[in-house]
Amino acid sequence: MAHELDQKIQDVYKRIQTERKVLEAGQLLRQATSNPDVLRRNDAKIREAERSLSYFEDTLRELQSRKMMQAQRDDHSRSGSMGFSSSRLAFFTSQQSSIR
Repeated sequence: MAHELDQKIQDVYKRIQTERKVLEAGQLLRQATSNPDVLRRNDAKIREAERSLSYFEDTLRELQSRKMMQAQRDDHSRSGSMGFSSSRLAFFTSQQSSIR
């Protein structure tokens, strides 16, 4: 699953880079022409690229957050999980009761 998550992160990162290039090109075109029809279509493409970029950046943050949570879970399971599972807690509690 970690590999799958890494692949998704890479895919989203590539899409972000593509949208940034579209934005840059749109801004350059805006400076290069005064044709109102071209500017109107270009502005629509810029708005669409900005929406896409925002979506992909949010998605990237979500995927990175999932990856961090997964890494923390993996660290817990590799370290023998210092926390108490419900069965460990029940055993510990019963042992404490029998000592008293």
